[in-house]
Amino acid sequence: MVRPGNVGGMSVIPKRTSLLPVAMCVLLAGCPQDEVVWVPFNNDEGQDLVIAVGQTCEPEAGTLTLTSSLGQRDVGTATVDPPCGPVGTTHELVVEVMEQWEDVVGRVTVTIDADPSIDVDEDGDLESRGEQEYVLERDSAAPVYAISLQSQGIEGETRDDVFRVVLWQPEELQPTAGTETQ
Repeated sequence: MVRPGNVGGMSVIPKRTSLLPVAMCVLLAGCPQDEVVWVPFNNDEGQDLVIAVGQTCEPEAGTLTLTSSLGQRDVGTATVDPPCGPVGTTHELVVEVMEQWEDVVGRVTVTIDADPSIDVDEDGDLESRGEQEYVLERDSAAPVYAISLQSQGIEGETRDDVFRVVLWQPEELQPTAGTETQ
């Protein structure tokens, strides 16, 4: 979470939030949102997009293919546009889940790790911004999740922010030994 006085990182551009996943859970399964246990669905190795803050790059969006937990199947894509820009740039992150997995994936998050790049308190050490996690909003008509994030920092600062995209599934949908999911 970006708090006043923090330097760097990203902040969310507010949008209307969707209550569709909560409503579906309550109506179809009768479960309150806080009882859902979420477990990762995709592989956590190499599922990163690097955002070049304060740097120039090709104007094309950065795209990453998301893979299954063992990296054996493609399960979706993550695209950030633009993949670079000065502090204050708004980056659109869009995650598209392949249709055969849309009933399994119920939540998408992005964790942002901003490289320490400046000495804010002038003690000779670069300050770490830590990690920030955000939940993406799901489109009402498609297995697409999105969020708008604005890079924060000091004008002229350059760094790499790493976006780690995680697809989540309810624990009860997680395959166990001897079972298959589609």
